[in-house]
Amino acid sequence: MNILIGVSGGIAAYKIADLVRMFVKDGHEVKTILTENAKYFITPTTLETLSKNKCYTELFSSTRDVEHVELGKWADVMIVAPATANIIGKLSSGICDDLLSTVMLALDKPCYIFPSMNTNMLTHPAVQENISKLRDWGYLVYDPAEGELACGDIGKGKLPDVELIYQIVISENERAITDSSLANKTVLITAGSTRAYIDPVRYIENGSSGLMGVELVRNAWLRGAKVTLVCNKEVVERFPWVKYYSEMIMLVETTEDVYKAVSGVFDGTDIYISAGALCDFSNQPLKEKIKKDGKNTVLNMKPSVDVFSELSKQKKHQLMVGFALETNDIERNAKDKLVSKGMDVVVANSVDAIDSKTSNAIIIDKKGIRKYIKESEKRVMAEEILREIEKILFESVTPVEKTNQEAH
Repeated sequence: MNILIGVSGGIAAYKIADLVRMFVKDGHEVKTILTENAKYFITPTTLETLSKNKCYTELFSSTRDVEHVELGKWADVMIVAPATANIIGKLSSGICDDLLSTVMLALDKPCYIFPSMNTNMLTHPAVQENISKLRDWGYLVYDPAEGELACGDIGKGKLPDVELIYQIVISENERAITDSSLANKTVLITAGSTRAYIDPVRYIENGSSGLMGVELVRNAWLRGAKVTLVCNKEVVERFPWVKYYSEMIMLVETTEDVYKAVSGVFDGTDIYISAGALCDFSNQPLKEKIKKDGKNTVLNMKPSVDVFSELSKQKKHQLMVGFALETNDIERNAKDKLVSKGMDVVVANSVDAIDSKTSNAIIIDKKGIRKYIKESEKRVMAEEILREIEKILFESVTPVEKTNQEAH
């Protein structure tokens, strides 16, 4: 995409350097506009170096080009971040006395606005009225984050993490061109590791970053699904942008927690994807911390609840997808797990996938191998998995329903 980024004069302006770098690294073309006050926080040279394009700062810098019109024509989307109360007020009142406000007024493309200011300024009736007006006009105005502000106050008004801004802009545009194949579907996904506590401070944990699960959440959202995510808090901390794609997030620690969480929403689920790393064994934790006294400590481990097997007994209409992480005989072990746990689909991969950004996988259903996925980023793997799920859903409908879907 051609991405135009407007930066107004807030302290968070310095963060936009990272945002520009992300878009450029991903292959997008980026041009930037700085207001006069924004130059106090970030320089045109910085943005020109990162974007490899001119940074625009003046309304009448050229007599040859009408830049406020030409920049709008060039852009596929525009981002305004940070958006101060001043620039929001200008746009809502039709005032255009600098390049940024003039471009925003002349723009006829999607415009993403990320307000950032002191909490008292943000909650002022004038600012709230201006934001409401812009939303009514079709501008995509997003709520600021909460936390410690530059003035030292704690409250709402922080610029969202630039990774979230990046995800929003990329995903919203990707969703616009993606078939809504899972519209009206509810998808339940587990992600990340679980723990079996030994004592109040020690635990055994399955290795998993949660990346595969959150990419599945994103990809299901792209296809129009309503997604519930069940994961530990570390997954949300590591990938805060997943909150944007999730209808609901349920935080868990143990395998038993996962079972309670998913059991509570399973009946209303259309597709269940178990991408979380569940501890197969649990332990009755000691109430006091184990002392290092030179003596051996014996743990009495017992099998945890088999979440997938128990849910498969409750299955009505749900399509159930599991993962099989194996150290050897991957394909055979995965096929055995497919049958023994009542899976409709199993995604088999090796332990090399743990905490890795890439992986190989085999997608298997009851008829056999559906697809081999060669070494791919997990975002690509998620897309392949959801594509196969779509095909299976389509294969399961009646001829009349299939004809109606094809016509649609």
